[in-house]
Amino acid sequence: MNKKGGDMRKLLFIGVLLAVLVMTPITVSADDCCDYEAGCCCWERCCAERTAWYMVSYSERVSSGYFFQGVEMTTSVWTHQLVEAHDYAEAADLLGLRAGYNCFVSRVIPKR
Repeated sequence: MNKKGGDMRKLLFIGVLLAVLVMTPITVSADDCCDYEAGCCCWERCCAERTAWYMVSYSERVSSGYFFQGVEMTTSVWTHQLVEAHDYAEAADLLGLRAGYNCFVSRVIPKR
């Protein structure tokens, strides 16, 4: 009888632990006010002030200073810019780019 009680407690503990692990991401993401449509009153109250720093990396064409048959030659330079934005897409959009298409965007975590 003692073995059955111990097995039942283990199963109950595992069930509760799994329920907590499954529900945690759902409650965290559901409470994020930045998930509202941009510009609505809930977004303005909660998310409009919440920004972060993002590093936008992209390839930029610059003049090489050389000419070939009257045509100026260009070269590509990898450029990094820090911008303050609400999310990845907005960070790229501030520079006229599209995140994941013609640039890489990563969040910058400040040192403390």
